[in-house]
Amino acid sequence: MTVRKSVLSSTHRLFDTAHFTFVTLSNGIRVWIQTPKIRISDEGILAAILPRVGGIQDPPDKSGVSHYFEHVLSRGTERFPSREALFRPVKVRGGTADIASARSMYTYCATLLPIEHLATAAEALYQIVAEPLIRSEDVAMEQGVILEELALQKSTGHTVATWQYLEALFGAHPLRTNVLGTEDSIRSITAEDLRAFHHRFYHAGNVELICGGAFADRPDVYSVLDKHFGSWRVQEKAALPDASLLPIGKEGSQVIECAGTHRDSIRFLWLVPKVSFEDACAIEMLAAALSSGTDSLLLRALREKHGLGYEDRLVQAWYLPDCCLIQFYCPTDRLHFERVESIFRAVLDELDEAAVWSYQQQAQLARRRAFVSPCAACAPSRYTWDFDLPDQIVAYGWPISHHEWERKSDSVSTEHVLRWARYLLDHKPFVVELMD
Repeated sequence: MTVRKSVLSSTHRLFDTAHFTFVTLSNGIRVWIQTPKIRISDEGILAAILPRVGGIQDPPDKSGVSHYFEHVLSRGTERFPSREALFRPVKVRGGTADIASARSMYTYCATLLPIEHLATAAEALYQIVAEPLIRSEDVAMEQGVILEELALQKSTGHTVATWQYLEALFGAHPLRTNVLGTEDSIRSITAEDLRAFHHRFYHAGNVELICGGAFADRPDVYSVLDKHFGSWRVQEKAALPDASLLPIGKEGSQVIECAGTHRDSIRFLWLVPKVSFEDACAIEMLAAALSSGTDSLLLRALREKHGLGYEDRLVQAWYLPDCCLIQFYCPTDRLHFERVESIFRAVLDELDEAAVWSYQQQAQLARRRAFVSPCAACAPSRYTWDFDLPDQIVAYGWPISHHEWERKSDSVSTEHVLRWARYLLDHKPFVVELMD
């Protein structure tokens, strides 16, 4: 194995704001506590995530239940029966609260509260996830809001195209569905459906907490969180959808006619089994070497040699609970589709150790330049989550620190990166041609 080092490989960002340790509450809830060396603010952040709960848990005949549930949660709880009453304790103390959902998880945040108001953040968060009222009148009111949200998405050609190619790729797996649901399924969802969803999935067995910023420095952080969350009911952890439904290694092609995108594009999709953290670092380095910036290998070939392509970051990967999706996406006229594929394969085939090593060294130099910026000491926020911590907990089971990611990236061998390049060459992708 070839691992080439430079003097810059030991250079890391000055402060690792994404470092976390965990403790366990009385009922087994894991709490990830941020532990960097500095604090630049008296604001704290507290969030609850449910890594296995989201659109992938929607009943087949009720797509959109999980997203609908997100809307109703903020309408009121047992203790705070209205939206205004629920968020007033946070807002009057200068804080904000938010609720967000994704295909495979939920995230609830009570953010930017001064250090002395940890109990306020914990109470608001617990009320939202544990004691929502889910009244029929609230369900009826939110139905119109969600239908408008769906209509907005339908008016965007790229969003509709994304629905269609994910449906074509994932087949019978729940990842194929639009998390909002369909117009028919949205109209069919009742308060009883949402109560059943809450009872089945919202409990201590499915939740993890993230505590950061100034809150993490409080000596009573454990006791405050255990007081609010430690007695929450415990049930069996939610199971992920049957992994055998994932079309790993799917080949073939599909043409999708989708008006409103205003340009044609072609996507090459490789759905591979769940990868390790080390593999993810190698894939990310390959993707960046190929298409991160106008001077990257693929961009130079497309633009300078053939006059094709404008955007960068054409190669990306998504790390899902049971799989990894690698994509090469190129917006260009349909007349150039075959040429684009030929160029991509040629660049992969010509990629060698010297090119990978050159990119790795460039990345280290860029990292070093960022550290000598006059704002380097204060730019990384004390409570920053710019490393997508919830996504990492879903994919790997723990939040990855900046320094950990940098060390792994620096230690990735050129051979490891080239193995993934060879994988893309040796395995036929699922090809989606999007036509406006």
